Amino acid sequence: MMYARTVLFRRMRTVLIRSHGKDLIATTLNYDYEVRSSAKAFEEMSAEFKARVFVSARTTHYFFW
Repeated sequence: MMYARTVLFRRMRTVLIRSHGKDLIATTLNYDYEVRSSAKAFEEMSAEFKARVFVSARTTHYFFW
């Protein structure tokens, strides 16, 4: 594993880079002040929207070549 700093979405981000077979996985790391509680983040969303977000998060796969 290795830590790196890079620019993503016009902001400097710290990422954790790790190997996964022949590929690399980069995970963004956040400071505690950048993360909202889940209750606060979802309090304004309707139940129907929350259900759609949950289902799409479980069924979406991202492939980058």
